[in-house]
Amino acid sequence: MKGVHPVLALLLALINVSIATPAASAVTPTACGSRGLAPCPTGRTCINNPTKPGCDMAVDCPGICATLDGPTCGGFGNLQCPDPARQTCVDNPNDSCNPKTGGADCSGICVNNDGSSAAPPKYAKCGGLAGLQCPKRRQLCIDDPRSCSLAADCLGICVEPKASACGGFAGFKCPQAGQICVDDPRDSCDPYAGGADCIGICV
Repeated sequence: MKGVHPVLALLLALINVSIATPAASAVTPTACGSRGLAPCPTGRTCINNPTKPGCDMAVDCPGICATLDGPTCGGFGNLQCPDPARQTCVDNPNDSCNPKTGGADCSGICVNNDGSSAAPPKYAKCGGLAGLQCPKRRQLCIDDPRSCSLAADCLGICVEPKASACGGFAGFKCPQAGQICVDDPRDSCDPYAGGADCIGICV
């Protein structure tokens, strides 16, 4: 497929992957933290609404019930959430470091803006020093975008060949908050080697 026009590459990609379309929020945000509102159900925590930064529960502004299982963010390294458009880095209410009371370089936690689970997707591991194989014959072993490269003997992740497509000239987004669009290793379009409008896959 070397030298294939990006538009043709996109059409060919449709044969092997499904184009991702932004999905509607899977969870309707549940309001909490204000007078007359019920407490959050077990397993969820009431936090300030991440989409309304000027709205604080301390002044009786409703928060939302959130599942606090996302990746770490903020802190000394200023770590970013994997999906800034649909996730927000908030202070972790379960630790003792509070930036509002003088805490410095506090680590936060990524939450989905609708309060749903922000846990990173789980994949079988592959590659690494042991040369692990994917459990299913047709799965692809690719770099883990949340870790380091297979080239450095790090473990990769096993993804299905029908993973949702993303990127390209139309800038398709991944359907689920927290997913990352990575280069599709099956084509010859490499964004790190001058490739433009390359199709990626969501992981």
